[in-house]
Amino acid sequence: FTVMLLLLLGGGNAFADCYYLSLRGFTVSKNPDAFFWDKVSPLIALEPGRFFSLAPERITTVAIDGGKASQLPGRNYYIPQHLISKNNEFSLRLMVVDPDDQTADDTMLPLTERKISLDDIHFSMGHRLFSLNYEPFADSVAPRPNAMKFDFEIRKRDGICDQKSAQGIEMDTDYRQRNEIKRLLDRTLHFDKPHLVGGREYHPYRRSKIKELTREKAIARAVSVARVNGKELIALGHQIRDLKGTEGYEELWEEFRWLVHRLGSESLLLEYKHEGVPKQEHRPTLLLHSDWNDTASASDLAILTRWSIKLPPRKTPKVPAQ
Repeated sequence: FTVMLLLLLGGGNAFADCYYLSLRGFTVSKNPDAFFWDKVSPLIALEPGRFFSLAPERITTVAIDGGKASQLPGRNYYIPQHLISKNNEFSLRLMVVDPDDQTADDTMLPLTERKISLDDIHFSMGHRLFSLNYEPFADSVAPRPNAMKFDFEIRKRDGICDQKSAQGIEMDTDYRQRNEIKRLLDRTLHFDKPHLVGGREYHPYRRSKIKELTREKAIARAVSVARVNGKELIALGHQIRDLKGTEGYEELWEEFRWLVHRLGSESLLLEYKHEGVPKQEHRPTLLLHSDWNDTASASDLAILTRWSIKLPPRKTPKVPAQ
């Protein structure tokens, strides 16, 4: 209804095509002695410093079967007007991450950029298929360089997507916010995993074991970690709330509520010595949890209350007998 209304109000001069991009498949050729991948995480840069997953919805990686992934149910992203030049070319910026489940040392391959023409001559039945060849590195030992080929689809839809009219700017903004809903859904579903910010990995949430010589030092470190965890969680909530009214918001907000509930029951393990005897203690991963008593952040707790979110009782793991 909104689209039709804007079409009626915009007038003939405001019409411009709207474009959507999705990943349909890719192949990887490599020297298995140098790198061994069973999955990758392809990402696209659509906003400054922000990367959007090209994997199927609700997952962040794509499994590689025999070096190939095909017929992917890739999610569609609106191509923002700021990425389309006056020559009607789309600037496609792709990055690939090789996740390592065993360590925190994921491999980030260099960002690559290609200009993709959006001229009508390339579109048949409203869509265009094209491939992007990518050789992020070369192995001097291997007889052939490592290479990837990504298969994309761009779909063209009628609409008002321009930056010359009020209607076009409004439509462009709305579709970009829908892209952001998809990105924040990934952030929410995988909050405890690192994500890219400006091309660098960032860890918004930690639950690592804390080892110190004294309980005082262990508590101090735990407070620091729990404070950052809580602030990052609240910051994510604010980003989601800013998109209220955008298509997909209700589902995203419900996932955020579940995230707060899940993290509220988790604990940090503290290890220290008391009079030379090893001790263990568990504390909440979020400083805004009431189990921190007077240390808890009153302002963050007030925000959760305003959002009608209540932290559950924490599941305290059993501490082995000393």
